[in-house]
Amino acid sequence: MKRCSLQESIDKWFSPSQRDQIRVTRFRQNASGGQSGVIVRLMGAPDTIELFFFRHGDGTWRLFPANVARPTMSASSWLAA
Repeated sequence: MKRCSLQESIDKWFSPSQRDQIRVTRFRQNASGGQSGVIVRLMGAPDTIELFFFRHGDGTWRLFPANVARPTMSASSWLAA
């Protein structure tokens, strides 16, 4: 998959004529999960449009969060005990 910078991701969703109306703000979703990214706001009339971009482990920026590693259990962990 092609690496995608934040600027390239923003350019996919907004036109060049809107660049002076765009504001980018960092956010942290939660302390335990560590999901973080940016909010891209288009400050235009009549409404404000917001898109949340998440940084993935491969360095790409996407509109959906990266998968969070969760604890797992398998039969082998039971058999080893």
